[in-house]
Amino acid sequence: MADRLLVTGATGHLGRTTVQRAVAAGWSVSGTYLTAPSAIARERLDIRDPAAVRELLHRLRPDAVIHTAAGRDDWHAIADGAAHVAVAAAALGIRLVHVSSDAIFSGREVHYDETAPPDPVYRYGAAKAAAETAIRAIDPTAAVVRTSTILGDGGGAHEVLTHQLASGRADGVLFTDQLRKPIHVDDLADALLELATNRYPGIINVAGPDVISRYDLGLLVARRDGLDPALIPAGAIAERGLRLPADVRLRTDTAESVLRTRLRGAQEFMARVRVVHLSGPAFQALADGDVAAANALSPVPVSDYLAGPACRSVWRMRSRQAGEDPQAADWVTGIIWDERRRTAVGRAGFHAPPDADGMVEIGYAVDPAHRRQGYARAALEILLARAAREPGVRRIRVSIAPDNVASYQLASQYGFRKVGEQWDDEDGLEFVYEAPAGRS
Repeated sequence: MADRLLVTGATGHLGRTTVQRAVAAGWSVSGTYLTAPSAIARERLDIRDPAAVRELLHRLRPDAVIHTAAGRDDWHAIADGAAHVAVAAAALGIRLVHVSSDAIFSGREVHYDETAPPDPVYRYGAAKAAAETAIRAIDPTAAVVRTSTILGDGGGAHEVLTHQLASGRADGVLFTDQLRKPIHVDDLADALLELATNRYPGIINVAGPDVISRYDLGLLVARRDGLDPALIPAGAIAERGLRLPADVRLRTDTAESVLRTRLRGAQEFMARVRVVHLSGPAFQALADGDVAAANALSPVPVSDYLAGPACRSVWRMRSRQAGEDPQAADWVTGIIWDERRRTAVGRAGFHAPPDADGMVEIGYAVDPAHRRQGYARAALEILLARAAREPGVRRIRVSIAPDNVASYQLASQYGFRKVGEQWDDEDGLEFVYEAPAGRS
């Protein structure tokens, strides 16, 4: 891994998330801001000033730059600023990962792969297209990441707009005929970090697999956050005579073959309950019972229960696994997170990646303060859906204490059948249940 990373625009939704996830992954990170510093953005930078860009990169000498900064309506920041960053990085031999957008397309072709030339129909898209052209001319080895609508944890522009429309604090509608392939900010940040080290050159599309309209995406936000869906206003681009891209779908075959990062669909990541994966350092902080350190490393706030004695042996085990195999962190125990309540309610995950026979074992535990509210079922369904999607998984196992009738009754509803017994050094006698992957 490169040790030093610079993230431009670190006060924005994507930039902030990228910094946080980079720190958790072990990078030494510097973040930039324009008007107001923060704990993770301490380097002031106006990317419209080429001398300032050169000075900062020369002083910090990062191994990689992830360029997320851009003003929405500022051509000089979007186009010229990207060129200034590319020139300064290329002069010092620094790896550059630039964030572009599907706004460079008109929607006339609908499906766009990495070879598709830009044909923007409005100013922002034209500026992003100009930025791409400049970067590719200056440094053909730079990664140019075309992405789509970014959501996650309530901070995405579409999430904020949906709340404003529902509360009457903003006028307008969400379009039923404007289709995109949204991506979770965590997935995009992880992909950017991966591209900072894998040296992929040129354009790459990074977006989620689900095609959905702006309006239907707003409904998902409303349901997740407990808003009344009837308050979300709908409309059509065609009705209003607007010149906007309608149906733009980025093909992601290259990303799926090049990246290890799994790009989740909106239907999955906009669910009210999800399992949030952690890093090795976060596992260790929880094993140590250090809530402050765990919160600094976790994508979501942890609870006293998760950092308490009932969970520490699990976190110690997961910390060891992540140390031996960093990719295991995406499989093993994470946090059961309630998006609507913004609360960690338990832990869930697989015991390990699939073994040579395609077997995975599920484990989950709900905080006693949040039991009997459907969280165990939600966590089980999330894990079963993940197992069904993974081609390397053929069978699923769960081990249940003989007196845990509720867990047995839940598992039996999803096709699990008893296949044996085992003795666990910590939990004692357990009944072992198995089901084929894909059965629900």
